[in-house]
This record gives sequence, structure tokens and C-alpha cells, in this order.
Amino acid sequence: RYPPQRLSAGAVGAQAHTDGLAFSLIVQNDVSGLESFTPDRGFVKLAPVPDTIVCQLGSLFARLTNDRYAPNLHRIINDDAERERRSLIYWF
Repeated sequence: RYPPQRLSAGAVGAQAHTDGLAFSLIVQNDVSGLESFTPDRGFVKLAPVPDTIVCQLGSLFARLTNDRYAPNLHRIINDDAERERRSLIYWF
């Protein structure tokens, strides 16, 4: 749960991080906030898509594949001043 907030300098719901386990499955409501890091574009906001599950690779998955697949650096910023962002996450 990420309460509504007005975006200001340093306002984040979760700092940039990678998940430590193999992967995470995320179901989210229609309030955006999940951002994924790409080397060429920096942090990119991932718009929520109805009836989908987001899968993010974690550090354990990278280790299990001998670093063939890198963990996904991501963060949460809820910049919606009216609604809260909700997500349900399963870590494996």
C-alpha cells in the first residue's frame, strides 16, 4: 500500500532496489508507480495493464543462471495525489 502523495523532491514509496529471491510476481491496481531502470533511459514508469501480472527477476535467479539474466532494478513512486497505489506481491 502506497498512500496518495504529491510528487516532490525525494518522495518515493520504495527506494531503488533489486529483489533478493528468484523472482517476484506483482498484481497491481490502476494507479501507476512502478518504475524499472534501463541503462539507456534511466528509470521508466511502467503503466499498469488491467488483468496482468508483472514478473521481475531477482538476484537469486541471476545466480542460478550464472548471471545470464540480471536482476531488475526498480522503485515505487506514487505521484497520484488522489488515490493510493495497491499491489500484491508474491516472492519466490
